[in-house]
Order: sequence, then C-alpha cells, then structure tokens
Amino acid sequence: MPGSLGWMGDTCGPCFDRRADGGTPAGGFGQFGGWSQYASQFTFTADSRHLVGKNRTGAFWKVDRADDTATTLKRKTTNLVAATGRGDAGIVLAMSDSGVFRWRADRDEVEQLLPSRHMWGRVAVPPDGSRITVFNYQQTLTANLTAPQPKYATRATTTFYFAVQYAPNGSRLLGANNQGEICAVHPDTMASTVLRRDAFDGLPNGYGPPTELVVAADGESVLVRRDSYLARGRTAIRHVPLAGGKVVELRVPDWHKPAAIAYAPDGQHAVTAEAEGGWVGFWELANGKSLGFVRAVLEDTAWRGGQVEFAPDGRALAVSYNTGHGTHGSTVAVWPWPTRWRRPPSRTGRKSVLRQAPARLR
Repeated sequence: MPGSLGWMGDTCGPCFDRRADGGTPAGGFGQFGGWSQYASQFTFTADSRHLVGKNRTGAFWKVDRADDTATTLKRKTTNLVAATGRGDAGIVLAMSDSGVFRWRADRDEVEQLLPSRHMWGRVAVPPDGSRITVFNYQQTLTANLTAPQPKYATRATTTFYFAVQYAPNGSRLLGANNQGEICAVHPDTMASTVLRRDAFDGLPNGYGPPTELVVAADGESVLVRRDSYLARGRTAIRHVPLAGGKVVELRVPDWHKPAAIAYAPDGQHAVTAEAEGGWVGFWELANGKSLGFVRAVLEDTAWRGGQVEFAPDGRALAVSYNTGHGTHGSTVAVWPWPTRWRRPPSRTGRKSVLRQAPARLR
C-alpha cells in the first residue's frame, strides 16, 4: 500500500471517501467536476481565482473556485485544449487541431486568434501566451500571437520532437527526440542544438520515446518521462540539468504509472499523477526519493490522470482526472499547497522542507 501524506489528506478538500459524503469545493479547494473528458487542458486565471478550460459538452467555461459556479460560453468545439498561456490580454487556449482562441481578461468571451489548419501534432505555447508552435511530421507551424492579425508560417523540419515545451521566458523551446536527447530549438528558425545526449543512459530495453517533458521555473532543468512497452515495466522519469551535471531518476515503483509530471514551485521537488487508481506522488529531486502519495479522487471516478498545474500565486496544486465517460466528464482536484513550500530554499541551508511538513496544512 502506498505511503500516504497525512498533511494533504487531513485538510485537503478533494479527500472525500465518497461523492455522497458531499465532496463540494470550499474555500477554493475540493473537487470541481464536469470538465471535458480525455486529456483536454485547463489553467488558472492570473489571479488564481478561477479555473478555465472546456466542460464536458465542449463549451468553454470558467469556474469560480470560491463557490463552484461556472460561466459557460456559447462557443463550443469538438477539439481538445492542447496548451495554454496567460498574457496581459487574457488566456490563450491552443487547440489540438492548431486553432487558437483567447479569453480576454476584461470580458467573458473568447475570440479566435487563428483558425484551424487541421494539423495535429505537438502543440507548445510559452507561459505568457505570446506565440504558438505546432510540430508535425517534417512540418512546423509557428505564429506570433501578439500581432494585430496573427498568421501561421510553415517551416520544413527534419526532426520530430515527441515531447516539447517552451522555456519560461519564451526564448527557446526544449524538446526530446526519439533517442531521448534533450534539444534546444529556436522558436523562429527551428534550428536545434543537442543539450544532453545522456539523459537516458543506462535505461534498459523496452522503452518507447519520451512522452512528456516539463521545464523548471528557472529554465535550467527538465523532467522527462518514458514509458515501458512491458505490462509490468516501470515508468522512467528523470530530472535533467540542462547545463550538465548529475541526471537524477525518480524512484517510481512499478505499481505507480504516472501520466502527468510537474516541478513544484520551489524547483526542488516534483509531482506525478497516476494513470490508474488516482494516486499523486511527491518526490525529492536531489536524490529521486519518494515522499509519499495521496489520492486525488476515488478510483471509481479517477480513470486517467491528465494534468498537474500550480496556481500562479503558488497557493494551490490542481490535478485533473477523467473517467472516459462523457456523462461524467473529468474532475479537477485542487489542494492547498503548504506555505513553507512556496519559496525556494535559502542558499545557506538547502534541507528539504518536505521532511518538516506539519501534520495539517496552514
């Protein structure tokens, strides 16, 4: 049985044993249901007060964390939200088919920035929502979303990145290719440079290409995931400093099958969300050790993890799960993030604050 972090379970809104127990959100935390099923993305508004994405009917909506009320728009799409960004003008929602919408910060409506080019692939948007890049086989679409009338430019490419994400400042893309090499990609020219060839040295046979890559808040390291082809194979997740240095593998047990990964705001820890059973894991990056697991939602409602997201103010952690059933949709479980974990550790003392976590969140 996985170790449980009591400091999450004691006070977190999502931790109800049954939906019948009245698992309604309170104080901005809890289970927020009715989201688009499968792997559609969600995000927080800049003030961290709302969750934005698509509901199970395909409509764009914004959910108030305080009371679970929703503002639902008339516009609907059948495509999933593949990437998001937050800029001064509002939230950018990039769709899986290369269409792009913006939910303006000063009104409850979405405007279409780019029509669909009916090209599916890896979609990347920087945190500020200033541009979009869509990687497809031997072809890449790029667009400046701050232009008065954004337009896609098409570029021929010879490398396909199985996992890609923008650096926090938007200056470059970080991608992982079929060999597991970590590359830096120029967002305009698509010229690439291999930063680490040894990210998966020593990995045994039977693993597919990288399935997810996330960039740390300082842009200096990435977490990369590879999944085993074997039914009992262990998921490989490695913390890779981009400038060189030790690659650290998270000690993921064979029963834990992470489908989403994220860096914690302090840059010293990682969070994983499981594809089965609803378990969320917490890890020390210095040594790859597990700090324990908590349940996001019940196993009967949590079929597959889709996303791990931290609120901009650093006060909340959200994890999405879906059942694959359109009648229920996905659930977004939101926990309070401990106060003492929100700041990076001091340069003079780098002891893990997780080991000193209080019994109850404050």
